[in-house]
Amino acid sequence: MLRKIVAATLGLALAALVPPAFAQAPAKGDPVKLGLIDIYSGGFAFIADSIRTGFQIALDEANAAGGFKGRPFQLVTADMGAQVEKAVTEGRRMILEEKIKFVTVGIHSGAAIAVGNLGKEHKVLVLGGFATTKRLTGEAGHPYVARANLSTVEIGRVIAEY
Repeated sequence: MLRKIVAATLGLALAALVPPAFAQAPAKGDPVKLGLIDIYSGGFAFIADSIRTGFQIALDEANAAGGFKGRPFQLVTADMGAQVEKAVTEGRRMILEEKIKFVTVGIHSGAAIAVGNLGKEHKVLVLGGFATTKRLTGEAGHPYVARANLSTVEIGRVIAEY
């Protein structure tokens, strides 16, 4: 289920960038790098692995359809453990060294907010993949941060209705 949600979310995001597959050759040239920071070690690794697999499936499909203006997508991943500081270090590396312009933080809300601040500073889009804190797009939000799911407040409101 989680895999389907990740694939669908990334697929929708890429759909706006990728032309229809029927007229495209496989992507070639310099890659468009997309960053994914998540907890690949420890007890949450199985969730992060599912998210990474979903991303890779979506990117493989997009690349087979011609990529972005003929350029292939490349997934660059980093393990943050469960440490916000490590997520910030990896986010900074992706943005400054890898020149990545789109970074997703998987399941850690605190890390999504912290890396989101880097996005604001360097004008790079940061997506909170499964970050549910309302702070991400609420009081800590800005034009360079987005979320791919509902916040805990929105989830609670829906549950309360039933």
